[in-house]
Amino acid sequence: MQLKGLSASTQEGYLNAVRQLAGHYHLSPDELSEEDLRQYFLYLANEKKVARSTATVAICGIKFLYQQTLQRQWSTFRLVRPPRAKKLPAVLSREEVRRSLAAVRIPAYRACLTTIYACGLRANEGAHLQGTAITPNAESRAAWARRRISAYCWSDSTYTCPMLLPGMMS
Repeated sequence: MQLKGLSASTQEGYLNAVRQLAGHYHLSPDELSEEDLRQYFLYLANEKKVARSTATVAICGIKFLYQQTLQRQWSTFRLVRPPRAKKLPAVLSREEVRRSLAAVRIPAYRACLTTIYACGLRANEGAHLQGTAITPNAESRAAWARRRISAYCWSDSTYTCPMLLPGMMS
């Protein structure tokens, strides 16, 4: 593991994963079959209910042992990756959004943040927003040159387009 350039903490995590595998079956890992490994990974997921990061360390450590040290290429290692958790973003109420935007004291920043929020732009898209792409009507067109993508935002009855400051349109 040192020759592969793995950090000390990674090495320790891999060793712990192999120790736990050996302790689970009370056998040396080189005596286990591919089916034993598959059952162990199911045990980690279904009975122990380990976190994704813990399962990933276990998979990587055991995979390192079998593929690098024991020279076994088993298909189980391609199948057992835990899926990424899909987290929904926090959604603010309209009042929370109004308070947050009202707390911005510099009018130019407030106008920019309001436009970015109203158009549903990502942070990177908002950072590349050009003043020449904004028109003061209800169908503001926000275009950014990086990916040459255009987004349209329509204001609803509760949204007032930010006042365009002098110089933003040039």
